Amino acid sequence: MRLFSIGDKVAPGIYQCHSRFQRAINYLSDGALLTCLLPELGSGPSHLVLKELPVDDSPIEIKPQQIIFGNDQIPRKGVPVFDSNITFSAEKLKMLYTNLDLFRQSIQHHAPIESLAFITAPKRSKPCKTTFQRAVEERQLAGFDAFQRDDWQEAVRLLKGSGSGLTPAGDDFIAGWILGLHLLSQAGRSQAKKRMALVYTAAQGENLFSNHYLSLAWEGRGVAAVKNLVTALGGGSFTMIDHAVGLMAHMGSTSGIDMAVGLWMTLLKDQ
Repeated sequence: MRLFSIGDKVAPGIYQCHSRFQRAINYLSDGALLTCLLPELGSGPSHLVLKELPVDDSPIEIKPQQIIFGNDQIPRKGVPVFDSNITFSAEKLKMLYTNLDLFRQSIQHHAPIESLAFITAPKRSKPCKTTFQRAVEERQLAGFDAFQRDDWQEAVRLLKGSGSGLTPAGDDFIAGWILGLHLLSQAGRSQAKKRMALVYTAAQGENLFSNHYLSLAWEGRGVAAVKNLVTALGGGSFTMIDHAVGLMAHMGSTSGIDMAVGLWMTLLKDQ
């Protein structure tokens, strides 16, 4: 078993299998999340990127010098450690503002039809098939309106847990919102750090995976696709931005795009 990279948030411990998917397996240790995944899904702070996934659901033991998968022991020496920290500056923010419309166009280009990207289009609607889906959309639209009015408490209340999937779309949006506030804080916006803490605290819920990604955004950390996106927005060409958004589109069924929408709306509102 070959290990390509290990995330900088992966802590020593014994991790029990939590859930298995075609290209990724999630493990838990005292509430900490660890994900084993294939190279095409990219590195991340809590990721082990492997050539192939473990064939059974045996625990994984993370040690300072090695990683143990059942009878397999992989030395950590020489394995790259993924740096998940996201850094930003006022100069990059100026460039980002000139790229916001390109960012919106790329979101619309790559977005799955079920995603929150419908809010970036002039017609604020997405195809709905059931009464439940219409109710979810109405709740999301009300949340977006509260966001635009700067009623952050109401926006979090309405968007939190809104949608289906491993991480609901509303939670992914909030993660992008928090990431945007992190970038603004690093660029010198004095109120952004305080608002970021308030939104993060209010957004905490019962969903383990949502809480994990909200925490990463609050800490200013991201998986490779998120870091690539921030880099592209802070000084890249349209081709770079479009490629970065395309990588975001491969995060879950809609999670990456929903997070991108939250980031875009946060930065647009500050512009």
